[in-house]
Amino acid sequence: MKYKQNSNKFLMLRGLFLSAMLVVSILSHAKTETMVSNTDSLKTKESRDCTIFEDFEFPAEFPGGQEALKEYLKKEFRYTRKSLKKITCDRIILRFTINVDGSLSDIEIVRASGNKRLDKKAVRVVKNMPRWKPASEAGRIIPIRYYLPIKLD
Repeated sequence: MKYKQNSNKFLMLRGLFLSAMLVVSILSHAKTETMVSNTDSLKTKESRDCTIFEDFEFPAEFPGGQEALKEYLKKEFRYTRKSLKKITCDRIILRFTINVDGSLSDIEIVRASGNKRLDKKAVRVVKNMPRWKPASEAGRIIPIRYYLPIKLD
């Protein structure tokens, strides 16, 4: 009698496992079809222009290079010691897109400082940046996503 109870539990567990495997295989197949249809649409010019790259051959560059970017931030992003008392994090990390013409868009805060005024000011400073030299991949100018940490001293 005990053997029959154990075999029933085994059959029930096996059935649950096989059902779960069936659901996973169906979902993975559906996801594969979605990825194939997305890659087909990338062949059109409209879709290709909207693709934002995160891996590229030659990165985008601020006019004058990294040192000029540091100087720009030092000059434009000024704040008082009093405003540093309200922060919970010692840096602000911004993410934005550098478009093919060097303009910036989709500016957003990835990590906030805890001081809303400082965070808004950081976004405003990035919005007012001059056009960047755009990134390129295989000789083609591409839009990229860029992360900019701003350290608060």
